[in-house]
Amino acid sequence: MRRLSTIVVFLMPAVSILLIAGIFLGTFAQRMGQKMNEQNKTVATRGIHNLNITVIYDNNPYEKELETEWGFAAIINGTDKTILFDTGGGHLLLDNMQKLSMEPNCVDVVVLSHIHDDHTGGLNSFLEENSDVPIYLPKSFHKSSKMAH
Repeated sequence: MRRLSTIVVFLMPAVSILLIAGIFLGTFAQRMGQKMNEQNKTVATRGIHNLNITVIYDNNPYEKELETEWGFAAIINGTDKTILFDTGGGHLLLDNMQKLSMEPNCVDVVVLSHIHDDHTGGLNSFLEENSDVPIYLPKSFHKSSKMAH
């Protein structure tokens, strides 16, 4: 039983990313479908083959120049918007983005999976660099934690 819970905890960030990316891809495809109907023309849509997920912040080292810490953050490209999925636990988000030559202002949307500090702790420092980005939160976030975005 303990091994199963360890596997579930390990797979949750990846499953969450795929679900969020699927939602955004589905929304994009639906909008493109509406445009096709409105214009009565064939419109090419980007497929999942263009999806790129870059882990910025994690406790598992995969790029030796990146610092690791408990938490998670990833940039998702290949949808109609560039998504920052979770923000890690603090300062490492911006440090690791800089090491990967990623600018905070390239992010169009922030999506937070849940309210644990190791997934939301880098939000304030990120917003100091890109304050105009919309933030999507689950309904489970406590009202006092919700942003005005």
